[in-house]
Amino acid sequence: MERFDFASPVFVTIDHEAEEITSVTQAIEFLRRWPQGRRGPVYRCAVNCCQGAMDGSIDVEAARKGFVSFARISGVLNREMAMPMMVGGRGSLEPLIK
Repeated sequence: MERFDFASPVFVTIDHEAEEITSVTQAIEFLRRWPQGRRGPVYRCAVNCCQGAMDGSIDVEAARKGFVSFARISGVLNREMAMPMMVGGRGSLEPLIK
C-alpha cells in the first residue's frame, strides 16, 4: 500500500460513468475536475482534507472520510458498488446490508 492510498476505494458515478477513487491523489484529481459553479463549502472541506493528508497534517483515512462526505452530499457517491460483501453459508456472496 502506498503512502496516500485509501484502505478501501471510494466509488463515484457522474453521468452514468463509474470511477474508483483509491488514493488521496486520485481524489484531488477528481476534485480538480469538479465544476467551478458547484464548488461550495463541502467541496472546500474535501479539498482541505486531501491537501492535509498530502502535507501530513491529517491522516489519509480522515481525508477519505472528507472525500466520501463530499461525494455523498454532492450526490455522486455510488453506494451500490461500495457495498461490503461477506461469504454466505453456502459459499455465495451476500451483501452485509440489505
